[in-house]
Amino acid sequence: MVIEQMHFELKRRAERNYTNFWKGMSSAEADAILNSAINDYVEMFCYGRNDKQYRIGFEVTQQRIDMLSTLFIGAPEQAALTPFTSVNNIYEFKLDDLKYDYKHYIRAYVQVSECTPNMSVVIEQSGDLNAVLSDDNRKPSLTWRRLVGQIRKSSDSNGSSLYIYTNGEMTPIGLNLEYIKRPAEVCLGTYRDIPTTENSNPAIKPKVQCDLPEDYHDLVVEIAVQIYGGIIENANKFQISKSRIVDVAS
Repeated sequence: MVIEQMHFELKRRAERNYTNFWKGMSSAEADAILNSAINDYVEMFCYGRNDKQYRIGFEVTQQRIDMLSTLFIGAPEQAALTPFTSVNNIYEFKLDDLKYDYKHYIRAYVQVSECTPNMSVVIEQSGDLNAVLSDDNRKPSLTWRRLVGQIRKSSDSNGSSLYIYTNGEMTPIGLNLEYIKRPAEVCLGTYRDIPTTENSNPAIKPKVQCDLPEDYHDLVVEIAVQIYGGIIENANKFQISKSRIVDVAS
């Protein structure tokens, strides 16, 4: 769907499902709801969990990279990264250096100077790192072709970096990363951005299409309708609570 059609379907279905509460929807509101739906869609099918219990007609039980295929980035589109810093056998690769804005990690392979085939990377949580680095079965090993990685704040900015731990056995020279890029923030392109103190008269925001696989745009709209329903229901509950408070006070 083009963005105009996504707007039309969102408003049509929202009005049909919530007739008693329908008061219209501005283009900016529709864009905001669609972008919330897109982000929830990415989280759902990247991790294989429907934590918000959206009614989508099938069970989400596993990672579905095919439903994120247009956001999946890897070689050759993504060139190998070179180390940004190297301290105490820990090599930093900045995710800000990627071709696209990084959203989620899929897998990584590291080129090392000691051998030709790339080494696989096992991502560990911070709480497990010290134990992993001293465990003969889990620590970095040239023999077992294994490196340990951790994603955390970059050393020189508020961005994120992938840190590769080698225990001094290997010298990383390049990182091949497969990742999910941040989805485009859709916009109908018919309204101005919010004024700020730096720019009191902003230009009309440019039109931006949805960059998820087109076969699943209808599912994004359905999620957006349910988000709208949750907003309406919460607003209605607030009005009921407010009325009760007024009744008690009077």
